[in-house]
Amino acid sequence: MLYNFSKVSRRNKLIWLQVIGCIIFLLQPVLLPVRPDDMERFAFSREISKNILANALILLFFYLNYFVLIPRFYRSKKYLTYFLLVLACFSAVLLVSNTFTLKVHPVEYDRPFSPPPKFRDFPPPPDINNIPPEFHESPIARVRFFFTENDQIFFLFGSIVLFSLLLNVSSQFYKSENAKQKAEINYLLAQINPHFLFNALNSIYTLTIKENAQDSSSGLLKLSGLLRYVFTETSHNSISLGKEITYISDFIELQKLRLTKNVKLSYVVNGNLSGKEIAPMLLIPLIENAFKHGVSTDEDSEIDIQIDVIESSLKLFVKNKKVSIGNDTIEKSGLGIANVKHRLQLLYPGKHYLEIIDQENMFITILQIYF
Repeated sequence: MLYNFSKVSRRNKLIWLQVIGCIIFLLQPVLLPVRPDDMERFAFSREISKNILANALILLFFYLNYFVLIPRFYRSKKYLTYFLLVLACFSAVLLVSNTFTLKVHPVEYDRPFSPPPKFRDFPPPPDINNIPPEFHESPIARVRFFFTENDQIFFLFGSIVLFSLLLNVSSQFYKSENAKQKAEINYLLAQINPHFLFNALNSIYTLTIKENAQDSSSGLLKLSGLLRYVFTETSHNSISLGKEITYISDFIELQKLRLTKNVKLSYVVNGNLSGKEIAPMLLIPLIENAFKHGVSTDEDSEIDIQIDVIESSLKLFVKNKKVSIGNDTIEKSGLGIANVKHRLQLLYPGKHYLEIIDQENMFITILQIYF
């Protein structure tokens, strides 16, 4: 068994980079104090203690936001819920950091005033206790003081929110593109493979032997269209729904060439396809799975495929009777269905519904996508 040292080394580097970054972020109030004129460098005053605690809480929020809040709420377009949760986390950071450090350093600002030597002949500044009460009760003064005392927390928390959003979006884009490329490769290997081409060409060859020139030419044309679609259209992130349905229809017509009379096939498309787009090769694995495991020459078979397009949603219903003799030894359906599930999570998060019903004699797939 080979061990991938390069992958482990890359993962370790990322872990160490995160650890170093977290340490620097936590020590930022010490290394770069907000008000260096009012304190000695590396002296743990109330201001520095508050900012260190706030940075630790903001760091915890970053991982909570990246791994929980953004995937569950932001990417599902629950923007109001996401905003309220972020606001609650920010309020908690302010409350905890200010309350805790106030108890730790309760008398920091009660130190007696000692003016520099050259100003000792001048009267001392007014006693803060003699300031008129209306100044203490001024809402504007209180708000100004609140923002001034917590300006660094405001800045860092906002920066962390934006950074985690950008990082998550870029990561999802990378995963989506990577999954798309893998899905295309897997489809070429699992779907358009020699076994499938052999069945199609063998069916067309049989028709040619029977001198049915019209059917054989039609079959060759559909096969050419299928291959052209796979090698050209799948390079796009999305294609028109009409092209995807045309590909499915041609695929089913080509499959009919090898079906016998004991196979009962129903294929229906309802709704308006114009003006709608879909990710390529998203529906066909579920349909081909029915032909792989629902067709037998030794027993009656039944396949029911229905596609309904209603306003801004698409519903695919696929049902096939399980047969005792299939292509399980040659091809497996799990790969195609797993690819579909993974692509749905990346391309349509919170905008799809997939149900797979595996009964004793029937296999049913229900997929609904919201555009």
